[in-house]
Amino acid sequence: MRHILIPTDFTVQSLQVVHAAVAKFGDEKIRITLLHMVRQPNDIASMLFASIRNKVRAEQMKMVSEDFKETCEMLKNSYKSKLESIQIKFAVGDTVAFLRNYLEGANVDCIVYSDDAKLSLPSKDSVAMMPLINKCKYHKMILPSVQRAMRHQEEMQALTGNEMKVPSEKEVSYVVTK
Repeated sequence: MRHILIPTDFTVQSLQVVHAAVAKFGDEKIRITLLHMVRQPNDIASMLFASIRNKVRAEQMKMVSEDFKETCEMLKNSYKSKLESIQIKFAVGDTVAFLRNYLEGANVDCIVYSDDAKLSLPSKDSVAMMPLINKCKYHKMILPSVQRAMRHQEEMQALTGNEMKVPSEKEVSYVVTK
């Protein structure tokens, strides 16, 4: 079973990668962690007192919309034979070293994301993950964007067989250079 990490900003669009990842791994079971990174609180009270930490966690969970949760459930149901689980995780840190330590500690096999991934920052404490991922030396699977994949599929469907036409002499023009 593979454990993959998909960066998320809690938009339904960020879940499009799940379809491609499931297809890429074929019949192999996968466990998916949807990760969102947030900055560490600046004040000492937030770090020390459980009641304040719980309040921070509640604020983080507000970022996860009902549409996002429903889409996760639909993905679980659609791919139940291939998906072991889909988990939403928050990581408190904002450095490449922190990200790498998180990946190693969570036994993540690879980071999977789209080549045109542009994640928004849903809260003032959110961390821009893509620059960190790009700098992180870890196993990555970069999938083509959904739009490009759909365009490629349409182009392939438009081709009918391996028709390769050899132009006649009338269709060929020659350019002579000295």
